[in-house]
Parts: sequence; C-alpha cells; structure tokens
Amino acid sequence: MSYKLGQFIWAILMLMGRKASRLALKSGSVGGRSYTCLVSDEADSALETLVLLHGFTGSKDYWLPLIKQLKGRFNVLVIDLPGHGGSHFDPAQDFYEQAVRIIDDALWFHKSERVHLIGASVGAMVACRYAERNPQRVHTLVMIGPAGVPVSEPSEFYAEVDAGQNPFWIHTRQAWRHLLSLALRTPPPDFWPVSAFLFGDYMKRQSTYRLIWDQIVDEHRRFRPLDFTAVSALPCRKMLVWGEAERTFHRSTVEVLSEHLPELRIFRCDKSGHAVHYDQPKWLAELLCAEVIMPPRTPPLA
Repeated sequence: MSYKLGQFIWAILMLMGRKASRLALKSGSVGGRSYTCLVSDEADSALETLVLLHGFTGSKDYWLPLIKQLKGRFNVLVIDLPGHGGSHFDPAQDFYEQAVRIIDDALWFHKSERVHLIGASVGAMVACRYAERNPQRVHTLVMIGPAGVPVSEPSEFYAEVDAGQNPFWIHTRQAWRHLLSLALRTPPPDFWPVSAFLFGDYMKRQSTYRLIWDQIVDEHRRFRPLDFTAVSALPCRKMLVWGEAERTFHRSTVEVLSEHLPELRIFRCDKSGHAVHYDQPKWLAELLCAEVIMPPRTPPLA
C-alpha cells in the first residue's frame, strides 16, 4: 500500500515539477530499444540548448531543481540513460554505445544541432564519449564530479567498495539512505510514503544496475578511465564542476584532470557534495548562465 501511494504522490510531484519548468515528456526508439527524455515544450531557436545527462542509478528527474533555477534561459533536453528511468538497456550491447545512440536520436528528432553537454558522474563519461564521436556538435563540455579519472587514493565510496561493501548494492532503507548521503551533502528528508516508493523502485532496478556496473568498471572495480588524449583534442570549451564536500570520488581527481586537460576550467562549489546540480542548483544555474551564454574571463566565486 505504501509503495503504491508513494508512487502516485511521486508521479504527481514530478508532473508538477515538469509543468512548472515547461517540460514535456517524450519517448523514442533506437534499434528497437525505447528511451525517454524531457524537452522544453516550446523550444526557442534564439536560445542555447543544454543536454543534461544524469549519473549511475539516477534519472532525468534529478535535474529538475537545476532546470527550475534556469528559468527558461535555455532550451533543455534531459535524457534517461540506458537502464535508467524509462530507457531500456540491452545487456548484450555496450552501455556507452547505447547511450551515444540515444543522444544522437534525441538530438536529431528535436532538431538540435550544436549543444552544450552537461554530464554528472557517469553521465560525464557519456558526454565525453558523445563529444569524441561528434566534436562538431558540442560547443561546451561540462563535467560534474566525473567518473573515470584514475587516482591513487580511495574515496569514502571506494573504501567501502574495496571492503566488499559496494554502497550501490542495498537491502535495507538504512543502506539506501547511506547511498544518498555519499552523493548529496544534504539528502532529502525521509518522507513517507514517497521514500518507501523510491527505495522499492531502486530495489526493482538493482539487477539492471548490476549488469551495467559490470560493463563500466574494470577488474579493480574502478570506472573504466576517460580517454584523456581524445578529450583534450576536442575543440569545445571544457569545464569541471566539483563539490568540495565530495565523498564519491577522491579530491585528487581535480589535480589529475588538470594535469591531463590543461585547458580545463575548474569551478568549485564549497557547499556541495558529488551531485552539485542537486545540492546547489541555483549556484550551478548562475554559473551556466555566466559561462555558456557570455563566457567571462574570470570564474565566479564559489
């Protein structure tokens, strides 16, 4: 009963959030596999277009707080990655290949030619893969707490993974709340019955998440690395957004990226954890407006 009621309330909340942000829910199909996305319901050709890519175990709706803060200053395309939200995942094919094809199809269908790619965590890996394949279509590449950066020191998240207690694989509400705390500086309150639905939904999807995980990590249970040479060669602007309260990836990630991508512009948010777009959506919206619409010579203060 609590699951069904929570599902109903969550659906209403998401519908209201999408309506307030003037977003329409759309679906498509690539190679017989369906996907879902959110798009600006009245796209303005005079505005820049943002493509938003969530992280592992996330969904398109995790971007709603940021989109609300953008207040119609961009066209947006928000995609559910394969195996997440309403998008299908084929375990016989590569996760990243499927994701790139979804982005290609969504951009073609919605007639978006040159865009700003914003990816969070694994979504940043997807954004890099897409940009490597389609450098002419990407104007700006924004990586929020990106996965795939090899470092020598384990983060809090990886310390648990190395101890055989991967935080992604949960069995209790308490473990689910712990997972949220690793991603968010201030996790949302445990609101019954919505939290009961979100926990139950995660549990139902966990088998698919495991299949994806096995594809995107190496034998040491680390995300397969970015191709720094290919990313550095991209002609687009490159930005790193990093939450200073990050617990998922180690802080040395920033130094490693700076070494391999000297052209990278770095923006630190001192009041955010891993998911800056959720923790500090207003801060990030102001940054995107300043950097994407009219890039300044000096970064704003965090």
